[in-house]
Amino acid sequence: MLLPRMLAPRWTAALCVVAAGLPTGMPAVALAQSSSISAEESPPEAPPGVETEEVSRRVTVDPIGLDESGEVTSAQIRDAVNGQKWADALDLVRRSALETDDEDEIDTLRLLEARILVRFGDVGAGVRAYRRLLERPGVKARATAELHDLYVERGRFASADALTEAASSPSPANDVELAALRGYSYSVQGRYREAARITAAGAVSGHPRSQVLRANALLALGNRQEAEELYLQVLREATDRNVRQVAHFGLGQVASIQGGRAVRAVQDERAVRLGPAPWAELDWGIALRALGRRGEARERLEAVAESAPALASTAGLTLARLDEEAGLGDAALERLADAVQGSTSDFLVLTRLGELLLKEGLDEAGVEALRSALQLFPEFPPARERLTRALTALGRWDEAPTDDAAGWSLPGWTWDRLLEGDLPYFPVVADHDSLTRDDPRRFVLALVHLRAANAGGVLGWTEGATATDGLLASFRAEALEIAGRTGDARELWQQIVDAGRGGVIARERLARLTYEEDPDAARLLWRDLLRKYPEYPRVRLRMAEFLEEIEEYEDAIGAYRQAESGGWLSRREKKRIRLALEDLDDLMEEREDAPEKRPRS
Repeated sequence: MLLPRMLAPRWTAALCVVAAGLPTGMPAVALAQSSSISAEESPPEAPPGVETEEVSRRVTVDPIGLDESGEVTSAQIRDAVNGQKWADALDLVRRSALETDDEDEIDTLRLLEARILVRFGDVGAGVRAYRRLLERPGVKARATAELHDLYVERGRFASADALTEAASSPSPANDVELAALRGYSYSVQGRYREAARITAAGAVSGHPRSQVLRANALLALGNRQEAEELYLQVLREATDRNVRQVAHFGLGQVASIQGGRAVRAVQDERAVRLGPAPWAELDWGIALRALGRRGEARERLEAVAESAPALASTAGLTLARLDEEAGLGDAALERLADAVQGSTSDFLVLTRLGELLLKEGLDEAGVEALRSALQLFPEFPPARERLTRALTALGRWDEAPTDDAAGWSLPGWTWDRLLEGDLPYFPVVADHDSLTRDDPRRFVLALVHLRAANAGGVLGWTEGATATDGLLASFRAEALEIAGRTGDARELWQQIVDAGRGGVIARERLARLTYEEDPDAARLLWRDLLRKYPEYPRVRLRMAEFLEEIEEYEDAIGAYRQAESGGWLSRREKKRIRLALEDLDDLMEEREDAPEKRPRS
């Protein structure tokens, strides 16, 4: 699975730079992604992120030159990749492949080409490039591993399984590597018993990736003791930086479950010190806050929000709590308003926002925020409790929720941790294969992975969900978007809307996805959305910004003005509206004043 050091050393640095980086979420994902970089090689030079571009997306970049001799160098490719100039990087890699007769060097360049295509957003071409390398001995193992991980990230689990079946061989070492790949796929799907079973032999033989994958699976199944022993063994014996990173994070999770807040912080810090790991840095910030080290916690969480946008909303929940604890109520309100992102998981942020608005004496705004949370998740116990309490205090008890939500009676700490910005991967003990579809733990674990933008994890936990499965189906549709499977996402959002489910978010996302293929249909969806949901100013604000981006200026102005008068918004949101309207008014005046073009005589 590792690129042999003797092959095409000239391109090793460029390969390292463009290698799939550590994603933001679950450590099992981080392990599999990082396994393509050897311990001796340098880590990725740019913070990792989650690719959400559509397959067809293209990036316009400025051209970069060659050296004086006209020869392409690996440094130039590395610079193009570091600058995310993907079109230039592709051109340089392909030109380099044409300029050499060395088959090993060509294979290495083609592997680099596959990686760049995926990062460029052309996943289909990237998959084809990887598949062409599956019969090339020098890069076969690495291409197999990276293509497998790509399939898993996008929820293509059957394709991942078929790939490992095709790669089977009599070699015991190869079997261990392939078992680790399968263990990773099972872990992402939440099939922890299968993951623990298939990695058992590799763990006994001392294979580090098998050990941490098995440890993660055992921890998810509630076997803390054996998981801890495996993590400690990895740290005693393994030299791979990325495997050690996951082991430190795992020990921090064991400590967290056992109430060891200081140990949790120490282990998270050790994981972060080994290289970029937003998932560990987020946990570190949460642990520091629990220890009362608020300044350090704020520093860590703000770093996560900056380097990993997919985790910014989740980090914002904890940062807002730090603001509250410092007596900065206005700052906390701004922070929570910024954390509302147009996701089906926004009910967490809206519940916190409603609670704080009520605390600040903004009763009507607080009630509306809690109602917005319940519009997304009608059974959400914390929002129902807070809304009932607020309406009772206002003498409006007849408006309180009355329908039964007993099916969501999870332990209180589950919701509390999510509302505080924590992502409880392991405290919720469950196995995908033993849960019914309506078990609330399936919902919670899908939500955890959605908050971390782990599309594969969400798609695993929502397997089989249909439009009638409520929010679980919406989680799945959103994960399909994150994975770049926009056609599948649009189809599912349409089914959800047709079934009368999904509410305002389903219609908003469907309108966005529809625009590229059918702008007229998208316009009808927007207008229907804005007519049906006049009480959601943030939906109108997001739609106004999208309409402005696609140059539907008149509709954008209307949506901005409706957002402006539609309910409580933060100071920052109001400023965004004011500046946007000023710019659009100026633009429209320029258009009206522009002289008509006349044909030249």
